[in-house]
Amino acid sequence: MSRIARHPFLSAIAFVLLVSLFVVGGSALVVWRAAHAWFMSGFESTADPAYSNRYRVTKAFIQDPWYPAISSIWGASRPPNAGVSVRALGQDYLRYDRPGRRHPKRDGRYMLILPTVPKSRAAG
Repeated sequence: MSRIARHPFLSAIAFVLLVSLFVVGGSALVVWRAAHAWFMSGFESTADPAYSNRYRVTKAFIQDPWYPAISSIWGASRPPNAGVSVRALGQDYLRYDRPGRRHPKRDGRYMLILPTVPKSRAAG
C-alpha cells in the first residue's frame, strides 16, 4: 500500500526521501512531469544523516522499471542502481504538469509515492 505525498519544495522532498529510506527501505519519485516513476533505493552523502545533521546528499541511486526501454521524449532509461547526481536528478524530477489535464492538488508540485502500513496492521 502507498500514499502519494505532494510537496511544493524540492528540499522537503529530499528530507522525506531520506526518512523513507531509513524507515521502510525506499520510495518512488514521480518523474518526467508525472509520466513515469523511479524507485529510490539509496543515496550518497557527505556525512551519515543517522549520526549528523551536517550533511549534503550528493547522489541518489534509482531503479527504473522501464530499463532498457528508450522514450521518444525523455531518451534512454537508466540502468539498475544508477547513481544520479542531485543536479542531474533535477532534470528528470520535475513538478507535476500533465498536458490537457488539470489536477489542482498536484499541479506544480513535486510528487513521491511512499509506502505505508495498513491501518489494520498498524493498530495490532
